[in-house]
Amino acid sequence: MKTESMSIGVVMKMTLLLLVMVITVQGASFNALMKKGNKFLSKKDYENAEQCFVEALSEKPDSAAALYRLGYAQYQQKEYKEALDNFNRAWDNRSNESDRFNTNLTVGFKSV
Repeated sequence: MKTESMSIGVVMKMTLLLLVMVITVQGASFNALMKKGNKFLSKKDYENAEQCFVEALSEKPDSAAALYRLGYAQYQQKEYKEALDNFNRAWDNRSNESDRFNTNLTVGFKSV
């Protein structure tokens, strides 16, 4: 009986560790995609930036930062309807981001 409960404890710990690792990898992937997308934006490669932000949003669909940057990449490609939709979604999801980003988002909306 004691061996059985020990093995159940080991299985639970391993499962928890695996879950933490998966969540960490997803966060790292999101951050890597955002960083890659930002590099494409700085090079004015809006098509590749758009792809990165779409992929990032598949991991964090409510990220105001990813939505705003996707909208910006679309705006630069004259995809105005899609850009406006994503700017509006970013605005609606701004409470999910840091105060620093919210300030930048407001400034971004004033300049568009």
